[in-house]
Amino acid sequence: MTRVIVHIEWRPELDPETSSETREEQWASLVAPLFERVSALGGRVIGWGQRSLTTDFSWDGLYDAIDFLVDASLAPELAGGMCHGAPQVIFDAGRAALCVGPEMLQATQLAQLARPGEVLVSPEIVEESDGRLGVSAEVGERPGRINIPAWILNPQEPLLESAAPGPASDFEGLQLVPAERRTHPPSSRSPESVRVRQVDRLVSSAEAIGDAVSAVFPPELTTALRKRDENSLHELARSVRAKNALESAERLDAIAELAAGKAGEALRRLRKSKENSMSENPSTRCRAALALAVALSSAGRPYEAALEGLDGIARAREGQDGVGEKACARFLAQLSKNFHDEGSALRWKELGLA
Repeated sequence: MTRVIVHIEWRPELDPETSSETREEQWASLVAPLFERVSALGGRVIGWGQRSLTTDFSWDGLYDAIDFLVDASLAPELAGGMCHGAPQVIFDAGRAALCVGPEMLQATQLAQLARPGEVLVSPEIVEESDGRLGVSAEVGERPGRINIPAWILNPQEPLLESAAPGPASDFEGLQLVPAERRTHPPSSRSPESVRVRQVDRLVSSAEAIGDAVSAVFPPELTTALRKRDENSLHELARSVRAKNALESAERLDAIAELAAGKAGEALRRLRKSKENSMSENPSTRCRAALALAVALSSAGRPYEAALEGLDGIARAREGQDGVGEKACARFLAQLSKNFHDEGSALRWKELGLA
């Protein structure tokens, strides 16, 4: 099965005043947040070294691999390489696995060729991504480094719009490449235009769910979204939290992050919320799945959103939760319509009105 392979290396400056012990301590402080980010985004750690980490994501999780690389700052000394392939799995423990294969070597070589703060991708993954990956330039020969074909991932626009809406990222969070090193002109796909599209999708989803929105969010959600102001959503979350509806408040805070254009952070929070719901009753799990589905749809990931919506309706039926089932059905009707599948849209709509 094809996977997206990501290798990162930590390249601390060789400051003569910094001991090797200090550098090892600095790297050790990065390992835990790196592992947490991989897990939150649905990836696995499949290899590690003295100052390196190799991870993989499903091919459908290409967006998550990009989020892992560029969505939040950890250290400007990180260099990254990304390719794709089907590594051989020796042992799989869920979020960690032991794998071998030429694609792991390729990802390692790309990271070794990369400069600190840079992500290099293989020409093959650029071609196979159907235009979704934004690259800025082909890498030329670099003295003292391995000479392999590679492209530089564009930090201003790592993911491009396509026929299927692309994901929206927190552009202020594209910090693997520090701001002072970014020399590319601003993209017409500006952070504000991305944020506006995200909020428009959120409003559309909330309106499609209609009076069943209370299955997941407070009824005031749609009104707050129409203000297109994340502060209104945070204020609503505070009022909900004061009533001890902690999970609902957490979902609202995540939606507020989306409204602010911070898709990566919002999706991490909602995935964590869904994981936490696994020990709860089916209705709670339904609501967690639907909240994640709404966020994925807003972030331009309709296929993943559909899967979460289907999971939500399954949990609703398991718990005989009529309101939850109705909410999921209405959401799936809207998604089907966006996919131009009028037959499925009509069937889901009929279920949502039952």
